Amino acid sequence: MSSPYDQNPGQQQYGQPPQFGAPVPQQGQPQQPVQPVAPQQPAQYAQQPQGAPAWGQPATQPTAAYPDPNANPYAAGNPYQQQPYAGGVPMQPVKQRGRGGLVAAAFLRSAIGRLVIFLVIAGGVAIYHFATSDNATRNSNGQVTQSGSLAATDLAVGDCFDSPSGTSGISSVKAIPCTQAHDSQVYAEPKISESTFPGVSTLQTEAKADCDADSATSAISADAPSSIGTEYFFPQDSDTFDSQDFFICALAADSATLTTSYVS
Repeated sequence: MSSPYDQNPGQQQYGQPPQFGAPVPQQGQPQQPVQPVAPQQPAQYAQQPQGAPAWGQPATQPTAAYPDPNANPYAAGNPYQQQPYAGGVPMQPVKQRGRGGLVAAAFLRSAIGRLVIFLVIAGGVAIYHFATSDNATRNSNGQVTQSGSLAATDLAVGDCFDSPSGTSGISSVKAIPCTQAHDSQVYAEPKISESTFPGVSTLQTEAKADCDADSATSAISADAPSSIGTEYFFPQDSDTFDSQDFFICALAADSATLTTSYVS
């Protein structure tokens, strides 16, 4: 196949040695009869690497190649390659909502990932708190025996429930007996160490650290599905902080597919 850079007609082809006439006699020496020059075979050279200059030709500086428009600007070797965030993806802030009656417990739900070890916080919604007539029922041992509404701040370790999703705020969770289909279960409620409200960012960091601690996760059964993630509850303002001095740590599945307890 011809190259778009083929030489112009009349130019000497690369690889062909130049043809010379008879040698010029030196002054003072008798001129020798001119011998016909036999056709010369071009010298065989080893194949050159693609892009290298022809031997005997001056070396040229390589020209910059045009960038591939489909190339990934963050591919390996790029000096500005993106660095992974700790935990896989960046943490999203808790959504603040200035609506009256806000209970100020922030609800954070983790992305599905390795249980407890690497938890990716994906979003947050506010929690409302008010009484309802359709309350869950507990037995004398404190276990939920009848499904019903339960304030998020009334959740206890071992409680199974459904976490509302796709809403701007929730007033309560639906507590469910653990033998019935549910998507979440409380596994720990570590106490908050501060005596005054330290701010949402500090509580968010502490909630994750305390809920990931061995003292909290030791309550999770070894046979818990590896696809389960976690979710945390914590006070979102000083008013709620004064009445709630603990975090709520819960296992969380993508949907209501859990039908047993995974908390001992």
